[in-house]
Parts: sequence; C-alpha cells; structure tokens
Amino acid sequence: MILIITTSQDPLLGKKLVEKKLAGCASRDEIISWYWWEGKLVEDKEYRYMIKTTKELKDKAIEELKKMHDYSTPEILVMDVEANPEYLKWLKSVVG
Repeated sequence: MILIITTSQDPLLGKKLVEKKLAGCASRDEIISWYWWEGKLVEDKEYRYMIKTTKELKDKAIEELKKMHDYSTPEILVMDVEANPEYLKWLKSVVG
C-alpha cells in the first residue's frame, strides 16, 4: 500500500482524489506549520492529509495531486507501507 502525506489549505483536497478513485481513503487533520517562504518565517494553519492508494495508482495519484494542489511547491511524501490483508483487499476493491 502507498501512503501519501501532504499539507494544503484546501479542505477538500483529499476528497477530490478519492472521488477520482485515485485513492481509497483520505484523512485530514488541522495543524499549524512553521516554515521558511521567500525569506520569511511563516506560521500557517493547514490541513495534513494521509492519502491511501495502491502501488498501481501511485504515479497517477501523485500526478493528479500536483495538478490540483494549491501550493506552488507542495510537500508530497510517499511511503510504501504494510497494511493488514483485509484493508488491502478493501482498498483494491474501491479503486478498481
């Protein structure tokens, strides 16, 4: 299973990927981030997304995420993770 983590100001970013069947599930929580941007230390309220997809859909999901992302330089972390067999079966059944 592939886990994609990203941050965004868009409260529906994860839902959009699930609707396109590029992810079986997306979870979000509100966070506060501190980072450097254009020479200034920025503090922002953001959404952190945990997006679950298959190895087969990884590249398409990342490509679509980049297209729809509201940041010009999005953080997109991609991890190949283990999941229980029942979850993997469910995930593959919902994304096709």
